[in-house]
Amino acid sequence: MASKNKRKKEEYPDSDSESSTESNSPKVTKLPAATLEVLAGEFRATTGQIKTVLRLLKQEEMTVPFIARYRKELTGNLTDVQLRTLEERLEYMLELESRKLAIVKTLKKEGNLSAEMKKRIENTFKKIDLEDIYLPFKPKRKGTKSKLASEAGLEPLARKLLSIHPKTRALALTIAKDFLRENRLDSKVTQEASEYRKDHQLALEGSIALIIDIIAEDPGLTRRDPREFKPGIVKSETNKKPKPSGKKSSKAGEKQAEAKRGADLYRDYFYREESIRRIASHQLMAILRGQNEGFLTCQLATRTRGPTKTSAKRKFEELGRQKHSDDMVAIKNAEEYPKRIMRHLQIHYDRHFMKDIVNQTWSTKMAKRIETEIMKELKAQAEEKAIQVFASNLRDILLSPPAGRKPTIGLDPGFRTGVKVAVIDDTGALLHHSVIYPHPPQAKWDEAREALRRLCVEYDVGLIAIGNGTASRETSLLVQELLDSFDDRQSSKKRPEKPTKVVVSEAGASVYSASPLAVKEFPDLDVTIRGAISIGRRLQDPLAELVKIDPKSLGVGQYQHDINPGKLGKSLTCTVEDCVNLVGVILNTASAELLTYVSGLGEKVATEIVKYRDTHGPFSNRKELLEVPRLGKKTFQQCAGFLRIPPNPQSPNEAQREPLDSTGIHPEAYHIARKILKKLKVKDIESIKPSMLRSLDPNEFVDPDSDSGVITVQDIIAELEKPGRDPRSAFVVAEMNPDVRDIHDLKGGMTLEGTVSNVTQFGAFVDIGIHENGLIHTSHMNNHSLRTGQVCEVRVENIDPARKRIDGCVTQMPIAL
Repeated sequence: MASKNKRKKEEYPDSDSESSTESNSPKVTKLPAATLEVLAGEFRATTGQIKTVLRLLKQEEMTVPFIARYRKELTGNLTDVQLRTLEERLEYMLELESRKLAIVKTLKKEGNLSAEMKKRIENTFKKIDLEDIYLPFKPKRKGTKSKLASEAGLEPLARKLLSIHPKTRALALTIAKDFLRENRLDSKVTQEASEYRKDHQLALEGSIALIIDIIAEDPGLTRRDPREFKPGIVKSETNKKPKPSGKKSSKAGEKQAEAKRGADLYRDYFYREESIRRIASHQLMAILRGQNEGFLTCQLATRTRGPTKTSAKRKFEELGRQKHSDDMVAIKNAEEYPKRIMRHLQIHYDRHFMKDIVNQTWSTKMAKRIETEIMKELKAQAEEKAIQVFASNLRDILLSPPAGRKPTIGLDPGFRTGVKVAVIDDTGALLHHSVIYPHPPQAKWDEAREALRRLCVEYDVGLIAIGNGTASRETSLLVQELLDSFDDRQSSKKRPEKPTKVVVSEAGASVYSASPLAVKEFPDLDVTIRGAISIGRRLQDPLAELVKIDPKSLGVGQYQHDINPGKLGKSLTCTVEDCVNLVGVILNTASAELLTYVSGLGEKVATEIVKYRDTHGPFSNRKELLEVPRLGKKTFQQCAGFLRIPPNPQSPNEAQREPLDSTGIHPEAYHIARKILKKLKVKDIESIKPSMLRSLDPNEFVDPDSDSGVITVQDIIAELEKPGRDPRSAFVVAEMNPDVRDIHDLKGGMTLEGTVSNVTQFGAFVDIGIHENGLIHTSHMNNHSLRTGQVCEVRVENIDPARKRIDGCVTQMPIAL
């Protein structure tokens, strides 16, 4: 199998793979004007904007969060999302430009670089098209028939046959015989290659192999028009010869269970046809996963069908023609393509010998290559969509509203092992931990309730976070019983209200609790207690806690295990960075893990900041960051605006604090902020009233000697109106129906409140307080746009207990936006 893949890679170059010239590709940091114009058209921007962003990213090495927030005038106010997309396209184009230079250098060295060829290369803006141009000049694999024929000096014979178009094989043999008689063998030819010169039959076979390569590599034919093949169909069927699962088992029961699992998962894709133009990304990803697991087979209807077919297959294809008559054009194209090749080569259709060579070229090389490229393109598009969905969900869950800095009880539910309890203070520090056993087999319900009551009173608890795993619903009933019987007079004078109960997703909590980070923070605690701590912290501040967990463990992805891990990891890291820098970080309380994602810092500098803080105490002002090892002026420029130092009356260094350090205003713009304060005749930002700021003219404060313009001044004014404001929305809790404990309690038409737990391309999953999440299909969203973490009202439509599926529709706009 390895050799087969290797051969396929060599014959049909992959745009993402390295070739012999790519290893010597020079590093490029600038793009030609033509490429800049292409990107400007894609982003509906000016070439100046594209050129500026390229300079800021590659030459000045600025981060996207910094550029998006503090260089708006230079970029034309491009958002962080636009800049991320542009950054990705710039990387692609820079790699392409580097590859172009390497190919030009190679062709020039070999004497194959003409002015026309160089112009074609310069005007190419896709990697795959560039590789098509280079394909005829790419070194061939040793030992192939065409390679040996070339070494034997048969290329002139192949060119001659291709030019005179012999009608029959007999005529071609005569031409080959004459060629051998008139041309002598080069003495340097290897023994294996010389065999093609000894016999005119072998000489003709070698020439045919060369002709096939020449046709397959013809630039006029390798330049694909996607419209010719896009009207095809993707067909999925049950795999009649399923591949083994990899587990050695002789038990028939296990095999039946595996087959049933496949039937349950992929029944929607047994004998299914989807248009290439209309197939949704999640459908293609499901089909490909089913194929990888051995339950499905998948093919494209773009190749010529053989003459023998079973009646079932004919019936199935006839059904496909009735359903997708326009989509079956691809089959016609597949049959017509050899005719197109002959027209391109100006070969008359009655030249049967040449017609056979063209058909062989199409069936053995071109059809396979085109199918491979179409499927690769479809898969890449599906992966890109899946990555976008994952990143969007991750952004929503990271920007979930924080419940606030209050003493919190974190509960990690369980039956036999008990409910793990962790009490943390308003900063997330552990105060107490224990285990209660309210559920069977111990069933110490009353004892567990009273234990929680004592903890609520003793530690002045304001929040109770319950993990949504096993025994979550039962534990939630225990806490609700506690709250219903809670005597307000028993709570402290400081916090007379009852604690707020919230069911929290515990996705990734077990990953964190067993991680080196958790072990370092709580070396003497059991992993289950660490999990309860994480559950409590993620309710207080989701962003600060979830950055410690691998995003892929948070359960908000779509076919994440089938996606290129490199692309997925990069996208998710960028999403975390954007979220952290959007919210901002409290410098004197942030963990090293949270600081790592701040613009310009990274793991090593973040660790140094924490070490400095532990040694010298809290930072007094932002300028003190310059005393941290490894943190120079360039890093300070990138990170300072995202690090906040809010007022702290208990700090002995409070007098040294710069009030503007608590805002998102960058230190390089402090002089503008002070100019505004002077205009308002106030001494500090706490004295500013919104009405005072609304009367200001931003143009009056523009600094002509800096990169700051009107947009920057407007941002400063907005920041002064609400200093250090949190962009996350207000915290809202879904009110679960206490009568619904499992799927059997549901009834059609029932209206419930729930929290969106995941969003996919085909719909959204809503947590309604039981083990199974309800699915709101896109067709049932009633024009509402749902996001992960939102609270909404849904109506139950269909219930399938056997498959554990619940379908519903949205009846009310999301409560939490």
